Amino acid sequence: MASMTTSTIVTTVVTTVEHKGETKSLPTCKGCKKCHHGFTGSGCLIVTKNDRTGDTDIVLARVRRSTGKRYFDFGGKIDAGERCSDTASRELFEESCRTINIKATFLQKCSYVDIVKKGCVHKYRCYVVLCLGVSCKTFYQAIKNPGLPSRLKETDAMTRFQLGEIKANYIANKGVLDVLQKADSGTHKPLSSRARHIIEQCIENHLL
Repeated sequence: MASMTTSTIVTTVVTTVEHKGETKSLPTCKGCKKCHHGFTGSGCLIVTKNDRTGDTDIVLARVRRSTGKRYFDFGGKIDAGERCSDTASRELFEESCRTINIKATFLQKCSYVDIVKKGCVHKYRCYVVLCLGVSCKTFYQAIKNPGLPSRLKETDAMTRFQLGEIKANYIANKGVLDVLQKADSGTHKPLSSRARHIIEQCIENHLL
């Protein structure tokens, strides 16, 4: 099981809107029947060290139902009675096929970014977590388990992306990430708009 650590106990709130690489302030919902205090989703951006190269990687998961087989942070919809940290903890555990387990109480101490899609008033919160010992190999072993519950079959791949390569792309494109990013395997894989926007905001706010 991966172990968790955090070098910075700081809370960073960034409310933005995705629109062709632009970042704008946007009025958001303060709470309604469709959300939890303005939030409809939450997740985790996992940052880890590469034991082989010593570099820093970002770990993302591929969602089976996503168009274009794109990679996301570990996250999803807030269920009734959950806080953002509860949802992020649960979604990470489920989407990593139970290979990464981070308690909600730990996430409450971590940095995070809040993002808002264009045309939406509800926010999505993503916690940024330094997690040691993350193993994609263990994930692939777990998803082959024939007794795996259906709720743990939402993702079919977990991949490392080199943070250095991502930052270089961010700088070259003046703050906007390309869809295709270089994975640890050397091949380029597509990132979802949500994952790209989260990473962009993390870099802009010096969380990565």
